[in-house]
Amino acid sequence: MRALLPLLLLGLLAGPAALAQTPEAAAPAAGSVLVTAGALSPAPRIGRFRVRMDPDPAAADRPPIAPADTSSEARLLRGWVAEGKAAGLAGVFYDNRDGGHSRLSPERFPQLTFVAYEPGLAERGFDRALAQQLLFPGPTLGNASLAVTSGALSRSLPRLAMTSSDGAAHALVGYLHGHLYIYPTHRDIGAQDLLPAALPYFIPTVGSSGSDRPFLDALALALASLSPETRSRLEAEGLLAPALNMLLRRNQRGVTDYASAAAHPAAFERDRLRPAAMMSAAQALSPDEIPPLVLLQVEAESFDDAAGLGGLG
Repeated sequence: MRALLPLLLLGLLAGPAALAQTPEAAAPAAGSVLVTAGALSPAPRIGRFRVRMDPDPAAADRPPIAPADTSSEARLLRGWVAEGKAAGLAGVFYDNRDGGHSRLSPERFPQLTFVAYEPGLAERGFDRALAQQLLFPGPTLGNASLAVTSGALSRSLPRLAMTSSDGAAHALVGYLHGHLYIYPTHRDIGAQDLLPAALPYFIPTVGSSGSDRPFLDALALALASLSPETRSRLEAEGLLAPALNMLLRRNQRGVTDYASAAAHPAAFERDRLRPAAMMSAAQALSPDEIPPLVLLQVEAESFDDAAGLGGLG
């Protein structure tokens, strides 16, 4: 697990301009797009920048998964795509936010559009840690194997999002725009569960560096397995990320009842991951069977100092 500089915590809370300096971003390779400052359009109402750029136009001409992959999941996906039953990953962005520390391989999913950042944006922290600044113009999967590892406020990125004043709101905005990110919980899940809430807007994983990648892989496979009609409707109605979340939760090993606690852990364990089951459920999901998104509004609360929760985030 790579550490965030102590100053970076303050930067995340204060905004992109305050972030600690990061190394220069590499030039984009084939299958990548470069995010530049000129491509950003402020969206004040949602507190983000919209990225004005297109996914890689050649993505649809590439295979959905590495030709050398002989796994059962790869064979399933190739068959569905060849029959026109699965949409594949053309038009989907991948946003790595830890400097390549825990990164999906471009060779693994050739149709993904890999995001790279120009040096000026990297220096301002647009490419690191929690995805709070940008909205890409299409479905987006991402991750960051980072944590605040020193000082009194040391914590994982999921805990940071849950305990910063606008962390949950930022995560919700991305979630409703088809963005789904995976963040390891590092040491916040172990002998004790230090996460103060359970948010569906991102995927927290048990473990540190690399614990996120199997989930990225499984979510990419599930997304690629959606039929073109179902994916199109999910995108149009802002339900793509919630549907992927449902597919992950419902198809974990040991889950027999989606309404049970087993389907909704504080953080997800690799040993319970079932990529092939997620793919089959995604392929079987028809446009008229898409589950609705439930939005709850708190009208009153009693979490005051007397409840003993003040300052414990």
